[in-house]
Amino acid sequence: MNSPRAPRYTDEQLRLAARLYYVDGLGQAEVAQFTRISQTKVSRLLALARERGIVKISVAEYESRSFLLEDKLRSLLGLGTVAVIRTLPGATSGDARRAVGHFGASIAASLIAPGSVVAISGGRTMRELVQNLPTDKKAGLTVVQTMGSIDSSVAPVDALELGRVMARRCDGLFQSLNSPAFVPDKQTRDAFLNLTQIRSVWQQLNRAKLHLCGARHSQSRRAGATAGWRSSG
Repeated sequence: MNSPRAPRYTDEQLRLAARLYYVDGLGQAEVAQFTRISQTKVSRLLALARERGIVKISVAEYESRSFLLEDKLRSLLGLGTVAVIRTLPGATSGDARRAVGHFGASIAASLIAPGSVVAISGGRTMRELVQNLPTDKKAGLTVVQTMGSIDSSVAPVDALELGRVMARRCDGLFQSLNSPAFVPDKQTRDAFLNLTQIRSVWQQLNRAKLHLCGARHSQSRRAGATAGWRSSG
């Protein structure tokens, strides 16, 4: 038994439906009345209009960066590359972190040279940034953890986990820092610094051309997220 043939719509029908819906702002019920088809078929009609090129959707460019503030920071602090990611009014700290990760990842990636050493800290903003970095199996990076562990268990935002993820995405090596983030006194600190493994990490940090780190916003009433990268020449 043959299935019923799909209805054939003329370009005139598609142009009419597209004009009524997209330009004149009519609802699908009204479009159905004009085009003499059932309301359930209007969405298909509009989809065909897009497929045939009758409807061409364009999106006005959204500028994700604040170039004026970038220039001010560059001049005030004597920085080289500065990227300030904008957020919409009323954005939460979580919104700001997502924006930094989504729009800032490509900027950070452009600063990473193949085969280089990259230092990384932990934090929620860093997690967003690392998750959005493009996968590059040819990068061959050495990723070095710069912040010790805060707890006995490893959280997704810890430098240990973020370093592993970044090294895996770039088919690189990861060098962990086997120490706590905080110690009670100078004597304990010096004891850790004298360990062979810690000294090895320290040497790699001196070779790092890029340091990815997050900073907590100092004004708790304002939504903010900061991701910085310190690049040495």
